[in-house]
Amino acid sequence: MNAIDHEFIAAFDEEFTPQCERLDELAELLISGSQGAQAVQEAFRVYHTIKGNALSVGLQNLGEFVHQAEEVLRLWRDGGHLPTPALGNMMLRVGDELRRLRSNPDAPPDEQLLSWLNTIQPGQEVSASSTVQPAMPPGAPAGEERPELTVSIDELDRIFQDTENLRSDLLASGDDQRGAQVAQIARRLLGIRTKPVRSLLPRLKRMVRETAAALGREVDFIVSGDGVAADAATVSDLAGALPHLLRNGLDHGIENPEDRRAAAKAATARLELGFRFEGGSFIVRIAEDGRGMDDRAIARSAVSKGILEQREADALTRYERLKLIFRPGFSTAAQLSTVSGRGVGMDAVAAMVDRHGGRIDLETKLGFGTAFELVFPVPYRFDNYLLITLSERALGLPVSMVQGLMVDAPPAVEDGMVEVAGSPLVLLGFREWDPQFGRQLKRPLIILDLGGISAVMAVDRVLGFASALIQGLPANGSAPAFLAGIARVGSTHFWAIDDSKLRQDWNAFTVPME
Repeated sequence: MNAIDHEFIAAFDEEFTPQCERLDELAELLISGSQGAQAVQEAFRVYHTIKGNALSVGLQNLGEFVHQAEEVLRLWRDGGHLPTPALGNMMLRVGDELRRLRSNPDAPPDEQLLSWLNTIQPGQEVSASSTVQPAMPPGAPAGEERPELTVSIDELDRIFQDTENLRSDLLASGDDQRGAQVAQIARRLLGIRTKPVRSLLPRLKRMVRETAAALGREVDFIVSGDGVAADAATVSDLAGALPHLLRNGLDHGIENPEDRRAAAKAATARLELGFRFEGGSFIVRIAEDGRGMDDRAIARSAVSKGILEQREADALTRYERLKLIFRPGFSTAAQLSTVSGRGVGMDAVAAMVDRHGGRIDLETKLGFGTAFELVFPVPYRFDNYLLITLSERALGLPVSMVQGLMVDAPPAVEDGMVEVAGSPLVLLGFREWDPQFGRQLKRPLIILDLGGISAVMAVDRVLGFASALIQGLPANGSAPAFLAGIARVGSTHFWAIDDSKLRQDWNAFTVPME
């Protein structure tokens, strides 16, 4: 193959991956029974494009195979009676075969699947009895997608950092107008660096359906936050991690219907997958209402496998015993059935999260289920801040939590409270960085909204408001918990405060009682 052929194949692959992902999304729409005609028409166009592209670059087997799939959609569109859910399942099988043929161009198409495609005729009824409906209908189909361009994340980060440095230099020189224009470019670059999590869902929904059916489980699979877009590298790695977590939840967490009824539970279990942002973190939650995990059984299993000594196990807290499931070599199939735990691929999941500077939080209760939260730092994000100083350090308080400002207010601190305008407010501070915290000093006060609770924070100086690009800190690092990241505005570098941490754990930042 010459250099020109390689170039054409590379161009084909750039379009092929997103095309297959879109076909999976359309298949899920058909399985759910929504947007039938519209989804079929779009899928027909995608098949036709893949066929033409494949034949033009010499991928003969792939092109001829997708032609047969295209014909099935044409027959449906022209009045065939293939049930919509069955058509969706067919498209998922076709998608698997397309990927296989692309990875091995010389391989012949699957004869059984090809034969089935060739037998479908107009007006023929095809059974969809094996189709399992998803728990929640997917959202409306996205518009027709343009081809995607593959760009190195490292290269994009370099361009992004150069752009942000230029913006900061312009602001430092007083050129606010051009600084704002460059900020818009930086925001667009930030959008390019993200990827929608919905790209993960078609395969995950299919995997959950098929695994549940194979195991005899009755499951509602509920997805939330599917409109979120997160760091592209993180989303790509989640494509490998989430199947482990969901499959283990189905296999080793959720009981069969008979056992659930015997435990006075609904026969149909809940399996949840959620995506959300909190402060400087991107959080993925996987939860089920199954058996739960026995921490002591996990510890006994770890000792029996030689992962740790009995004396070490005895010294562990409950949470530390649970986290043993992330140790390499912890689980075997027999252990999983004994401890109702996890383990298949869990060490790989933990390694992936750690590689991104994240952490895994775990909650479980015997008889009630288990929840995992994968917490990733957001590499970059824009936000508005009130810049202040404490002991010569510049900090940024998110504007969304700032209610007001009192300059040179003489507060009287009593029992960790400060009276402001006749109302006692909780005094917050950062002991690590404010040696004067809790003392009766004449300093500016920032009034903060903690989500239903008002509080005040004494600071040394108020520098003003600024919009800034925040570079996230590792969630598994040693930085103080109240920090979300670091940023630069003009010539000022500052630490960004994590507003979600303050709101959730504000008691940790109050004056200690005598």
